[in-house]
Amino acid sequence: MSNVNQKYSTTKRVLKEKPDILKIGSDLYKTSLFIKSTGNKFDEGGLRKKGYYKQSKPDLPLVSVVTVVYNGEKYLEETIKSVIGQSYDNVEYIIVDGASKDTTLDIIKKYDEVIDYWISEPDKGIYDAMNKGISLCTGDIIKLINADDLLTEGSVSKAVQVYNDHTKDREFFISSYLEIMDVDGKSIAIWDDQGFTKYFQVFNHPGWYVPTRIYKKYGLYSTDFSISGDYEYFARLMSNRVEMVMIDVPLAKFRKDGSSSGFAGVFQVYEINKKYFSLVRAVYVFLMHGGIKLAGKIKKVLLTR
Repeated sequence: MSNVNQKYSTTKRVLKEKPDILKIGSDLYKTSLFIKSTGNKFDEGGLRKKGYYKQSKPDLPLVSVVTVVYNGEKYLEETIKSVIGQSYDNVEYIIVDGASKDTTLDIIKKYDEVIDYWISEPDKGIYDAMNKGISLCTGDIIKLINADDLLTEGSVSKAVQVYNDHTKDREFFISSYLEIMDVDGKSIAIWDDQGFTKYFQVFNHPGWYVPTRIYKKYGLYSTDFSISGDYEYFARLMSNRVEMVMIDVPLAKFRKDGSSSGFAGVFQVYEINKKYFSLVRAVYVFLMHGGIKLAGKIKKVLLTR
């Protein structure tokens, strides 16, 4: 314990005792403390490799934060600081790197003493990496934060308060408003919970805090939808009547410069709506969603002239 700097959200409650792994009886994936090496590009580190772990407490649930990254040197350090600087003091931090070719791994190793566990190896895309990260979480709540996004100040504490206020026999997950940043980190908007159509509800995936038992029961992200895997998971939960508890303040800052801003996601959302709801709904959402994307592209072209 004396070798751990306890001034960070991820180092204040480290223990030498291995954690109890949550099991609900019908788990759709297995939780592990470490990943087995898959080849010569494998690397790993963090507090777990030094024998330090975390445990949940009755009124102080352990929150597992996962960052997936590939060639993310531009923003990763800022993301890490937004996690380890949280006021809540029972946070577990997992980073999954897809064998980056830039200085990403150097940044991760710089924070080795405050990250619970990190791995670097090739993966099959962002949702495969997310699934790998989730399978390494030992907390009661799981938060995914991408390597170019940020947690807002007090984000984890606010989510835990909502989590503790809800009875645990209810199936729910937490979402929130989002603060939107441009590529330079300047705040440009707040996304609330008002969708453009009742058939395409706003779900604000970067704001999610999901009880681990929800992932255990309903499974991990589908890798069949390379861009809209988050929406597929949302549709899966909605079709199973899992409640979304929306917090009307931003719990995350989202950098608006991702692949989901293109048209490929529109076609994937169509397939997802057809799978979980109906063809009529799928066509309606496709036309509305595609129209909004097209209008945005036209506006961008006109403004650059």
